[in-house]
Amino acid sequence: MGLSRFVDVAIGPYVKAGLSAPLIAFVPVFLMIFGIGPATRIATVVAFSVFIVATNAATAMRSSDPRLIEMAHSFGASRWAIFRDVRLPAGAPYFLAGLRLGVARGVKGLINGEVLIAIIGLGGLVKKYGTVFSMDQLYAVILLIVLYAAIAVGLVSMLSKLIVVEER
Repeated sequence: MGLSRFVDVAIGPYVKAGLSAPLIAFVPVFLMIFGIGPATRIATVVAFSVFIVATNAATAMRSSDPRLIEMAHSFGASRWAIFRDVRLPAGAPYFLAGLRLGVARGVKGLINGEVLIAIIGLGGLVKKYGTVFSMDQLYAVILLIVLYAAIAVGLVSMLSKLIVVEER
């Protein structure tokens, strides 16, 4: 989407719609397609995270300095070389920000989906303890969810610090 105007026009509206749609409404559809099991959970996580990652990836590809691209062209760089040596380094902060947001939204999607499925996982425990008003156990599960999300986002943040060297 970030490199091709045709692709942006073709799938951009769908990505924008998926970014703003209430994705929790698709969990019953995933249940009908995949049944109760890990495939439904994976589909829910992907649905919650793919649109934000795609949007940031498109922004990353557009963020390259046109002067650098023009200079690379003038030195005879191929499209692949420009992608590898100019666009990827310039877009790395956007890619990694999208990945961080995608991980956080993926955790949110997993828990929301499990609450709807209400049979397995942490979301099932949230629903179980919430319906019987067992607040101590409910808060313990919520704390565990927040801890998992913080660890996942922290790992992506550490990865981004290893990959991206910020200019000072």
